[in-house]
Formats: sequence, C-alpha cells, structure tokens
Amino acid sequence: WLVLPVLAGVVLSQVRTIIDFRFASTMGKGSIAGLGYARGLIDTMILLVPAALGVAIYPFFSDLAAKNEKAELAATLMHSLRMLAFLFIPLAVGLILLHDPIIRLVFERGKFSADSVGLTTGPLFCFALGLPSFAFETIIVMLFFALKDTRTPVIVGVVTLVCHVGLIIGLREGLMHNSIALAYTLSKSLKVVVLMVLLAQLKGFDLQMRNNLLRLAKMLLCAALMAGIVYMAWRWLSGHVTIPLDAGKLRKTLSLGGMLGAVVLAGIFVYAACAILLGLEEAKYLFARLKRSRVGSHAENRDSGNS
Repeated sequence: WLVLPVLAGVVLSQVRTIIDFRFASTMGKGSIAGLGYARGLIDTMILLVPAALGVAIYPFFSDLAAKNEKAELAATLMHSLRMLAFLFIPLAVGLILLHDPIIRLVFERGKFSADSVGLTTGPLFCFALGLPSFAFETIIVMLFFALKDTRTPVIVGVVTLVCHVGLIIGLREGLMHNSIALAYTLSKSLKVVVLMVLLAQLKGFDLQMRNNLLRLAKMLLCAALMAGIVYMAWRWLSGHVTIPLDAGKLRKTLSLGGMLGAVVLAGIFVYAACAILLGLEEAKYLFARLKRSRVGSHAENRDSGNS
C-alpha cells in the first residue's frame, strides 16, 4: 500500500512534463528545446547533491522514525536543509546573474546558435530562482517516506500541479515559454512550504523556525554580497576582455570559460569569507569536513608509501 502513492507520484511527475511540453508546443519554434536544455542543467545539479544525499540519509530517517525520536528527526532534517541552503543559495545566485554566459559556454556550438541561447537563458533564469526549493523537496519527501507516509507528498503534489497549470495559463501571454519554468519554480516552492507546515502542524515536529530563519537570513546576506562582487567582476571583465570575432571556436570557449572561472572563484571567496565572519555553523562544518578529508587522504598516502 505504501508503494501505490509512490507510483502515483512518478506518474504525476510525467504528467507534469507532458503538460509542460504541450503548452510549450504552442509557444513558438524552439520553446520545447529551450526548456529541455535549461531543465537538464538544473536536474543535473539536483542529482549530484540533493538526490544523492536523500538516498544516503534515508536509512537514518527510517531508524529515527522507527524509534519515534521526533526531536532528533527534526534536527537531522533541518541540518540537512541548512547545508543544502548553504550550497544552493549561492549556486542559484550565480545562475541568475550568469545564466547567459553559462548557456553560451555549455551549449553554443554547432546548430545551437545565438537564437537557441536566447530561447534557453530565460527558462534557466526562472528555474534558477527555485533551485534551493528543488533541493529541499528531495530531502523533505524522504522524511515523509521514512514516516511511512507516502500519500501526503502526492496529495500536495496534485494540488501544486493544479497551481502550476493555472500559473502557466495566467503568465503565458507575457512570458511565453518562460512562464512554464516560472510556474514550475513557484509550484515547487509552494509544495516545500506546505510540506514543512504539515510537518510542524500535523506531525508535531519542532523545526526551530526562528533559529533557522536567522541562519537563512545570514546566508542570504552573504549571497547578496557575493552577487554584488560577481556582477561587478563580470561587467569589468566583459568591458576589458575582448574576444575577436574571427577567433576560433576553441579560443572563444577557453576565453569565456576563463572569464567565468575567475568570476566564480571571486564569488566563492566572498561568500565563504562572509559566512566565516558571520559565524555560520554550516561553513565551519563544511570546512572541518574538508580538512578532515585532506588529513585522512595524506595519512593514507603516507601509510601506502611506508608499506
């Protein structure tokens, strides 16, 4: 019986995709492809971290749920969400600010022309707005599954799917195929909010929202400072680094990649420095894990050399 709602959720996801492509097919040539390319980038990021984390953390959720340790479950959930927020908020900001050069770097070659870039950058911008919500959803749904509640996420998904369709209908005249990406972002964000409210109100979880919202505000402040640096750095580089029109494709790609790399590194440095100055525990935890990993790697190499 627990499997049936999960299957329904899979079907619901496919129905959403079919609906999106059906709307996109009426919005001009290249709309479906533009949505597909942008969504592919976002899905790759979700699969690399949140989906993997969800699979890894599920046994811990299940063990704590079996023991009915709600306080520990809530603490584990919020720690996971804070770590995802710490990583995905700056990533979302970077995609929002640099969506155009990123699309050009990754896709612009062959038949993927400047027109194709224009059709893809809009959806990527809209999807990027919801990147943290997409990451949160994966972990929150895993917690519901661990609680042996597979129905609630599906029911909320049906409601938000209706909102998704309504938003597309309401926004398509002005935004065209970008309305589909924006509707996806808004409906998924609504789903996350509703599931969090249900965890607190119906499941009785103490999510320590005041403390966690304070930490979120600090992350947003760091992301805002990072956004300012990234914006100014990109404008400066764009104005001072010129790529000749007759340059080869490889040279153009390397030049654009170098510019993006420099800007991204500057943004990472500012975000990390701000997080440390504000005393964000997520930054301390992440850097401690990285340091421990490096120490363990050095020790392993030393033992291997001795042997």
